[in-house]
Amino acid sequence: TVTFYRNNNLTVWGTICPEWAHRNARMGAKSTSLEVTAVNFTRALAEYGIPYYLKIDIEGCDLVCLQSLSVFEKKPAYVSFESSMRGIAEIQNEFSLLRQLGYNAFQAIEQSRLHQNQKACVPAREGASVDHTFEEGSSGLFGRELSGEWLSEEQILRQYERIYSGYRYFGDNGLLSRLPFKENGLLFSVARRILEWKTGERFSSWYDTHAQHENSK
Repeated sequence: TVTFYRNNNLTVWGTICPEWAHRNARMGAKSTSLEVTAVNFTRALAEYGIPYYLKIDIEGCDLVCLQSLSVFEKKPAYVSFESSMRGIAEIQNEFSLLRQLGYNAFQAIEQSRLHQNQKACVPAREGASVDHTFEEGSSGLFGRELSGEWLSEEQILRQYERIYSGYRYFGDNGLLSRLPFKENGLLFSVARRILEWKTGERFSSWYDTHAQHENSK
């Protein structure tokens, strides 16, 4: 069993990581802890097979699933997961693991406005075309359906350095987010938008890292 922190406000914020539960509580969303039966992800993959696309979003333990792939010869053609907002060193560790697993092309997808500006490809680049509008909070498109440029590890790390420059100030535990300055919503918003304009990245939300395996091309 594991201790699971069931969020009392947002069910999608449930986590087994105490530090994530503490973060949520700081943001006004407290949790209730309970013991639940754990599922071994490596055994699940062995039983059900390796997926074409592996989407991971389990609030702080995404790398546990990625690490499970190391024992399998076959890897998913595509994976995506929520990138760390706690430091560039953690992001570098994520890409080090992806490299070891054979992933060599990447995109960073900003998630908060995805439902407003991401549309299904017509015609579809693979599979069948579907008329669909993504809801807020959706994972969105993946694989060959992504319209952005696939970047090398060096290129994507440079992008994340720009992204993290905003997290440092405006992230969940950013310097400005911890100051009374945040109470002035207009000033806080203007400061954030200036930095977003300067770097070309958004800092009010989270990014998903999408990775393409070297054998999928």
